[in-house]
Amino acid sequence: YGIRPGFQPGEAISYHYMNSEWRQDKAAYLNNFSGAGAILSTPADMLRFIHALFLHQLISKSSLDTMKSIKDGYGRGLFPYGDDQHIGFGHNGKTEGFGASLQYYPESKLAIAYCTNGEVYPKAEILDDIFKICFNLPCELPTFESIALSDPVLASYTGDYSSADGKMQVSVTTDSW
Repeated sequence: YGIRPGFQPGEAISYHYMNSEWRQDKAAYLNNFSGAGAILSTPADMLRFIHALFLHQLISKSSLDTMKSIKDGYGRGLFPYGDDQHIGFGHNGKTEGFGASLQYYPESKLAIAYCTNGEVYPKAEILDDIFKICFNLPCELPTFESIALSDPVLASYTGDYSSADGKMQVSVTTDSW
């Protein structure tokens, strides 16, 4: 991936899938979206946030209860997730090719955070399967057809990668087992 004008190193770029290939979306000035799409975060930050929210470290229990309520079909920040046995709350959104979802199940203290900068497979189906797996519910995962990639395309993905803090390191090779 490359840096586009107006982007800083380390910033994510959104993509869309068209005609069997990924293409970079046009640069968007996310500040134009305010709280409706200009909040930049990571799944780890989202998990810290939702745990603190439900531990009443950010707002009172009364305010959290208000956030979980639905009035005249409209939510007040958190929407219901899960099923009758596993009641959860959260929120999701999508702006300019970026998508995110955050769910929290208070009884089990389970939080699920998901971020993407491009979609082909529906986010809702991914999250539904994750929910089912976490609660040991019947789940039939989709199967995907494998595709053949040329050697030059495969070689373009090889290399050593690591997280910014160095805690995770991955080596990608074209060697077979």
